[in-house]
Amino acid sequence: MLDHRLRYLQLAFNYDAALVRRVLPRIAPSDRVLIEAGTPYLKREGLDGLRLIRSLWRGLVVADLKTIDGAQAEVAMVAAAGANAATVLGSSPPEALDFFVDTCNRAGLT
Repeated sequence: MLDHRLRYLQLAFNYDAALVRRVLPRIAPSDRVLIEAGTPYLKREGLDGLRLIRSLWRGLVVADLKTIDGAQAEVAMVAAAGANAATVLGSSPPEALDFFVDTCNRAGLT
C-alpha cells in the first residue's frame, strides 16, 4: 500500500513494447516509482504488454484501464498479468466506483 505521507513518481508507457524494452531496464529500482501501462499501450500491446512490463519491473505496476463497467473481468485479467493496481474512470457512477474498488480489493490490487 502507498504511504500518503510520501511522494511517488509514476512513469507512464503509452507507446509500444519496443520503448518499454529500451527504457524500463534503465530505470533504477525504487519502491517509490510506479510504472504505468497506459491506456494506449494496453490497447496496442494487450496483456502481453503488461506481462512484459512485469517481467522487467519488480516494483509497483499500474494498469490504466479507465474502466467503467467490466470491472470484474478487466481487474481479473490485469491482476493475472501482474498488475498491482488498476484505474477506474473517475466520472463513473458511485455504484460503479464502489464495485470497482471492491473488485480490486478481492483481487489483491491496491
